[in-house]
Amino acid sequence: MIVKILSSASEEFHGVLYNEKKIKNETGELLQMQNFPSHINYDSTQQEVRNYFRLISGVSKTKTPQFHAVISTRYRDHSSEQLKIIGESFMDYMGYGKQPYIIVFHNDTDNNHIHIVSTRVDKKSGKKIKDNYERIKAQKAIKKALSDLGLQKGDKIKTDLDNLLKYNYQSISQLKRLLSLSGLKLEDKNGEAIVFENGAAIANITNNIKFNSGDLNRKKQIKAILYKYKDIYSNQAFRTVDNRNYKEWQTDKKCNPIINWESELSRKLHDKFGLEIEFHFKDDKTPFGYTVFDHSHNTIWKGSEIEKISKIFSFTEKMIDKAEFEKINNFNINSKDKKEAIINYFAEKGINVENYMIFFNNKSFSTESIEKVKFNFNGSNKKVKYIIDEEQFYIGSYQSLFGKHQEHQESQTSSQNTKSNIDKILKSLADISNEFLTPTYTSNNTDDYNRKKKNKKRRKR
Repeated sequence: MIVKILSSASEEFHGVLYNEKKIKNETGELLQMQNFPSHINYDSTQQEVRNYFRLISGVSKTKTPQFHAVISTRYRDHSSEQLKIIGESFMDYMGYGKQPYIIVFHNDTDNNHIHIVSTRVDKKSGKKIKDNYERIKAQKAIKKALSDLGLQKGDKIKTDLDNLLKYNYQSISQLKRLLSLSGLKLEDKNGEAIVFENGAAIANITNNIKFNSGDLNRKKQIKAILYKYKDIYSNQAFRTVDNRNYKEWQTDKKCNPIINWESELSRKLHDKFGLEIEFHFKDDKTPFGYTVFDHSHNTIWKGSEIEKISKIFSFTEKMIDKAEFEKINNFNINSKDKKEAIINYFAEKGINVENYMIFFNNKSFSTESIEKVKFNFNGSNKKVKYIIDEEQFYIGSYQSLFGKHQEHQESQTSSQNTKSNIDKILKSLADISNEFLTPTYTSNNTDDYNRKKKNKKRRKR
């Protein structure tokens, strides 16, 4: 985890405005408003919050009153709620615990992170809070905050560990694999089985290790499930390569990409039956075995005890970038046509995706998300079969997006335009007819016409 004190110490508290934009774009979430008066709350506008910060800061001659910090975890290691707790503790250690501040969670990058905005002017004394060696102080504060989080997590970790030790496992190797799924590490220290979490020893489980085999009937049932669903979902396993290694995480040593094996079959077995498949492989070589974690029956199975890996899965040399894989499978893909459209769409961007790398899902959208897609694509070409919105991870036909109501409105508009055009044509024809039916006279025959007219009058007399 890293912390940064941003240098944008604005008098206008632009940090509030920046985070407000993130919230409106649904890439930010307001987690905390601390130490504000009752009339400044979660319903207040960003302008009202900024005005309050300016009001407090105005009593001081400080030219850089804004305090703006960012706390970022690696990937998704910490949730928004955990980051909120860390942020509050961090502000206490920085000397801002009684200051008004906001915490906003962002999920628009590969790393979960929070922004904290406050004022450097003490709201009670009106004096500037000391910021000497602030960046060094921030590093010490984040370490203490993480330590506090560890203490709060202690009871939950102990409960989780107790539940994991209730599983049926047949070897230490299987137990190690099980604990690793929960971010725990089991090590032998002088003949003692010690469990570590983030490098800190949390429990001695030497006397809690008990080897048990699972129910044989359940093993047969799992085998039947594997054979049934390998014909329903793709059993083609492929590599995902995670290259998301940032300079902020890597300093002196080089970090190799993280390789994993995925398949639609293994994903669906987990979702439907709680059967988690872990492939065993070395480096980037083809897997040579697998383990089945039967979470619904608290049992770990050696894959070969159920069935040979080659009879359940097939493996390919094809691979895909992990970030792209996650992005593509975040779309609402529930048909072969949508899958083909996504493949073609990303192919145009130079990203080659195989059919078996896309998994069907039943993802739904909020009304607000749908309205955003409509706004982005209103007036788009209706002849395009599918509309694809990368911002909302949406794919759908024009008709499914805008519905029959809009088509009816467009039909009415078209009919009105047609009627208007017909009226114009009929009017033009009438004008032409009148032009031909009405006699016209030139200067050469005007006298003859008047003479004939007088003669008619005389005859009548």
